[in-house]
Amino acid sequence: MLRICFIGGYAIMILLVIAFIAIKTIAVVGAGGLGDFAAGLDSKLSEPKYMALTTGGLATFLGLWITSLVILSRQAPEWERKWVKTLIIGCAFMMVFFVILGFIAVAAIYLEGLPKEFAEKVAGMVTSPVLMELSFFFFGLILLFSFNIIRRIREGDEYVYLEIVDAPQAKESLPAEKQRTIYKEEPQAFDDDLELQLSTIEGALDMRDHKQAFELLMDLPEEVIDTPRVRALRQKLIELEQD
Repeated sequence: MLRICFIGGYAIMILLVIAFIAIKTIAVVGAGGLGDFAAGLDSKLSEPKYMALTTGGLATFLGLWITSLVILSRQAPEWERKWVKTLIIGCAFMMVFFVILGFIAVAAIYLEGLPKEFAEKVAGMVTSPVLMELSFFFFGLILLFSFNIIRRIREGDEYVYLEIVDAPQAKESLPAEKQRTIYKEEPQAFDDDLELQLSTIEGALDMRDHKQAFELLMDLPEEVIDTPRVRALRQKLIELEQD
């Protein structure tokens, strides 16, 4: 239901945006009867009375749509929320194209001289039946590359370190999801056995392996039982067992 609500609301919104841009663009660059009709409709919608009604209706629609999405997202399964999140990113790229087209239309309406003529030519080109699809494709490609570059700068290299369990006995006793560990940074070698034990306990707790973490805690030397780090591990084990 979350997917249907998002796709339906987005489709209505995108149709309204296309209609608005088409009216504005055709009113400026259109010729003949269609241009006259678009100009008359544009002047009618520009009146304060109709502008207030249009803005109020649009705001009400957006409010109801967003509220419905929030309510449905709380009830939807995790896979559907991730699906819609991915769709939101793609739809945001699509909206950027129409935002740019809107700026071009505004420039064609309010600028004067050569900038106005240039904006009118660009608006006519990007709204043509074939060139509009090509413009949409190239704008989306540029935005996608930009998004990937920003993401790689923020999250770092895509390469990771993978540690896989090779022992046959361990493979038989461990679930499939616990037979490999991914590190974003290169794992560091341990200088002593105690640090290795503590890190192993932390890893077992992260994987919610209560039994293994308990056994490792019992094997620790008595002199480190009351250290802050070990007490924190014992507390975390208790909290996990209570969940």
